[in-house]
Order: sequence, then C-alpha cells, then structure tokens
Amino acid sequence: MEANVNLCSIMETSNSFTSERASIRAGFPVSTLEPEQPMSDEPITSDEFRSEVEEAASILRQHGFQHIPQFDSESPTTASVVYVGRNIAFTFTLDIRDQGIDLVVTQYCDGKLMANLDGGYSSSLFTHLLKHCGFRGRPIPSASLPSTASKAKRMLSALMNLLAQPCSASLLADRPDSLSQKPPEIR
Repeated sequence: MEANVNLCSIMETSNSFTSERASIRAGFPVSTLEPEQPMSDEPITSDEFRSEVEEAASILRQHGFQHIPQFDSESPTTASVVYVGRNIAFTFTLDIRDQGIDLVVTQYCDGKLMANLDGGYSSSLFTHLLKHCGFRGRPIPSASLPSTASKAKRMLSALMNLLAQPCSASLLADRPDSLSQKPPEIR
C-alpha cells in the first residue's frame, strides 16, 4: 500500500511539473492563468505577432539592436522576426499551431546568424539564462498589463521581463563572451 501512495505522489508531482512546464513554454506561469483574467482566446496571427514584436522589442532597439528583415521568415506554421547587434541576434518565433512565442539568442558574426550547427551558439533565452547565468525564476508578464491584453502581448511581455533581469545585462550589452557554450562554474 505504501508503494502505491508513493507512486501516486510521484505521479501528482510529475503531472504538476508537466503542467507548469507547458505553461512556462507558453509564456505564462501557472499562477498567472487565473480565471478572473479575461484574455482573448483568438489565435495569434503572424501579422499580430509582427506588430506586437515591433512594440515589445523597444528594449532591444534602446540597446542598439536593429530589426533585419532579410533574416525574418514565415511559413504556414511559423513566423520569426530577427534583431541583431554586433555579436548577438535575438529571434522572436511564433509557432502558429501551438500558439507559442519564444525568444532565441544566437551568435551573430560577419553578417550571419551562427547557430550551433554552424559552429556558433543558439539557445532559447530562458534556457540560456538558466544554464549560463544561474537564473532561477520564470517568465512572468508585466504586472502593468491590463487583464484584457492579448495572448501575444502577454507572452512577449514575459520574455521582455527576462531581458530586464540583471543576468541578461551581458546579452543587452552585446558582449561576444555572453554566449559562452560552457556554463559558469558554481562555487
């Protein structure tokens, strides 16, 4: 009987983790998805995504990053918008099917995006901050957003709040060493 109880508690923990992980991927921690927050259920279109990225990316423009349309892409299932600096690129990506938005940091060198397969570096911003900067938190939309804010606006706000964390300073400073592939040693 005791084994069954332990197995059940493990399953509950696993289900809770899976639910929380899915909500983080969507840009919403479990605690912010309360029913009293009326959020639009309308699907995010690529046009809405591009418009919301333009607004949300003001922090990147303030730090010298520029939107480079030649790197943008669109397909029936995804859309992306790319901002580049001297050493780092930020790619906002919309998964149209899953209705998820992500922000990827990539090495930028000699006018090219240098992903992992090209000998460079590329990672989701959230994963990068967890692995390389010791960040221990989750993407949370700005508290100043109205409860009626669109899903795209809430997801992008959560990602921009990650960039506002102190551990993101080297990325915003466009430092070439901020994309090291080795996590810092913990002492």
